[in-house]
Amino acid sequence: MKILVYVLTILVYAGLVALVIWALAVRSRMPVKDKIAGLLQLVATYTFILGLLSSSGVFKVFDKLQLNLTSPNPLVFLSANTLLFSILFGGMVVALDPSTNSSELRFLLGLPILFAEALLLFAYAVIHFLVIVPIAYFGYLATSVPIDAILNSGSDIEFAMDGNVMRIKELISQNEAAVRNFAVSLPAFATSLVLKIWPLLRRGEKRPT
Repeated sequence: MKILVYVLTILVYAGLVALVIWALAVRSRMPVKDKIAGLLQLVATYTFILGLLSSSGVFKVFDKLQLNLTSPNPLVFLSANTLLFSILFGGMVVALDPSTNSSELRFLLGLPILFAEALLLFAYAVIHFLVIVPIAYFGYLATSVPIDAILNSGSDIEFAMDGNVMRIKELISQNEAAVRNFAVSLPAFATSLVLKIWPLLRRGEKRPT
């Protein structure tokens, strides 16, 4: 039963990715390479920022959450993203609490800004779950294969520099969440960059007049 739920969840992710691609193909007049580059840049930005947050220790209190946000398990991945936005919306609920200690004037002036930010957060949440989550999941799924293979390998490799020893498995295990995020963001950004500059790399291409 659990495997069936996994398969259905992955199919939903695949359906959302197909829907996004179809919507861009039908609704947008941009060249196909620019559409793909835009999607890749969106995912690259999200995973890069998440990687920076993971490496900076922001998720230290929620150590398991940062790993679950990069999990190849579709249900764990979805649950972690839901928890993340529950925390964000929870913070917004606290900020909008009418029993604030701020002065009435400051509360009235800040209330429109808080409402606008709440609407922006809601709009981003929709984009996040319908666009970023399904695309990022397949990125994490692909990069989890070599990362899990290294972590579960029976051997290891050491590198020595200036008297310090670095072990591959130890390095990845201590920074697993950040490594998973950067393993998605860097190839996605590099691919989008190539798609953007591809016309400049082609010889003999004439610029439109």
